[in-house]
Amino acid sequence: MQYLKNVYLFKEMSDDELRKIAQAGTEKSYMAGQELFFSGQKADTFYVVINGTIQIYKSDASGEEHLLTRLSSGEHFGEMSFLTGDPRSASAQAVENSLVFEITYNKLQELLNQNVQMSERFHRALSRFLARRLRATTQELIQN
Repeated sequence: MQYLKNVYLFKEMSDDELRKIAQAGTEKSYMAGQELFFSGQKADTFYVVINGTIQIYKSDASGEEHLLTRLSSGEHFGEMSFLTGDPRSASAQAVENSLVFEITYNKLQELLNQNVQMSERFHRALSRFLARRLRATTQELIQN
């Protein structure tokens, strides 16, 4: 549960709320090179990297892979589809042996539905995170 305290989206959560999140999810190991999911797949899980490195990439029409980002301990992914219900927009693969916390969207939504304050804190943090990501992406596009 300690690693959840270091996740941006959960920083404002109480120990009790973090314990509930930890109990609702599972830890899963991935070997280097193992895929977590592929672009276009139905999305149903939110992820937090406990240790190791996960790369998020997108393949173009010719099949060439383009690295979007690499994520390490304390970073999360899979949040966009949680909000939209859309299929995965990119693929995820373990770069090295990695341990990841996984919680299904259904379980996460159930927890948030049970606690309005927890839901407000989570969605506020998620909004800030996505706004920062959009700002950074916009800046990169301007520079290129």
